Amino acid sequence: KAVGQFRRGGPADIPGGYQIGDRVISEISYTFSSGFVKKDDVGIVRGPSTGRDLGRVNVDFPRLRSANMLLTQVRPCSEGGPDQEKNGSVAGGGCIPGEGGVEEQQKTP
Repeated sequence: KAVGQFRRGGPADIPGGYQIGDRVISEISYTFSSGFVKKDDVGIVRGPSTGRDLGRVNVDFPRLRSANMLLTQVRPCSEGGPDQEKNGSVAGGGCIPGEGGVEEQQKTP
């Protein structure tokens, strides 16, 4: 089962009204022991936090998997926009992970 797929027999509540598969944009740059995220990186929501802080949302970023992010550390993104980049980041509000982003990395064994 996907992270947060089921709790007590039903879909888990994800903070901020997010749904599994929603794209979000990082508001922070931070390095973790398992990878890093840069401001404006595009991530995909996996579910609610995997930790004790249920006010966080679990997100996969291109260079960081399963990051439990505060709602102030991500924002929802809109599809499209003229200023899209193809490196997993956004400029000007577009939001497509594209080549080298989360979707491409998930295809790689």
